[in-house]
Amino acid sequence: MNDVSAEVYQWVKIDAVELSHRPWLCPDDECYYYMRYPHLADMGELPSWSSPVRSRVYDLKKTPTQLQSDPRLAVHKRQAIDQFSHDLSVFLRVSASQLSDASFALVPVPPSKSRSDPDYDDRLIQVCSRSCELNENIGAVSIDCLHTISSRSAGHFAATRPDPRAIKSNTLLDSGVLQSYETIILIDDLLTKGASFAACKQLIRDEYPNMRVIGLFWALAQRAVTA
Repeated sequence: MNDVSAEVYQWVKIDAVELSHRPWLCPDDECYYYMRYPHLADMGELPSWSSPVRSRVYDLKKTPTQLQSDPRLAVHKRQAIDQFSHDLSVFLRVSASQLSDASFALVPVPPSKSRSDPDYDDRLIQVCSRSCELNENIGAVSIDCLHTISSRSAGHFAATRPDPRAIKSNTLLDSGVLQSYETIILIDDLLTKGASFAACKQLIRDEYPNMRVIGLFWALAQRAVTA
């Protein structure tokens, strides 16, 4: 697929050089991002909220606990979900000609919390579902089939980020639900090291060895943490 332009930002395919800076991604991984997420060290004296990209991602990641403590935050989270859905729909529309040759489905990367956790957040499920609604004419389908087994600390709060093996062992893939598709597009909000993508991709490939797996990330962290 070619790069997809939309408004100020654009969908860009992550090249080999950028992939090499992500410890858990492989040279042949097919991944795209929409915005660059600046590192605080690159912002000088500016507050973190002064970055539109950081603000969007922060709003998207607001937890149920945060929303309960301040209901006004729900408006910002909803706006972020709507914006991500729109941006994703742009990718699907412009890439429809390439994707239409093979059956494909959107699969949201599961959050760090299990479904029974009070802080379970279905933001990516909402993004995928809404984007499919916006692209009914091309037959876009969202399948919620990856599930976190036991809650863990969110990657951006954890002292040590989990590696793909740890994430994979703590993630369940519903068996058989992807057998009708040739291409799976994994959807996530922020790419740093690539551990979640690598884990989910491997889970899918374990059951479907010939499946084409693409990664779509709303934002790409500008400076990856070393492994």
